[in-house]
Amino acid sequence: SAKYDIDDTTLQLEIQQLGLPKENADALARAFRESKDALRARFAEMAFRVNTLSTVEWRVDQVMASSSTSSAADETEAGAQVHLKFAVDTAPHRTDGGAAAEVEETD
Repeated sequence: SAKYDIDDTTLQLEIQQLGLPKENADALARAFRESKDALRARFAEMAFRVNTLSTVEWRVDQVMASSSTSSAADETEAGAQVHLKFAVDTAPHRTDGGAAAEVEETD
């Protein structure tokens, strides 16, 4: 009911149609009316959210030559190197600052 923003009188009528006595339906509708806003706020807080991209930093380096010996383990070669650093907010719905994950990639 809170999810679909149903008012308490509609909830009360639906509960009565399911066979619950009027007094019980009234009590449930009253409790629902008193806590509906808090329920909706909590559901919105818990809803699925996609992580958001906080920052992006990038840099392109042009390597003209390398003085290191060429070995299979050495990946530094002449040419362009792209450095990418980005931060992702993993909890965009949290109001207390959330959590952030930072990744740095070099290719």
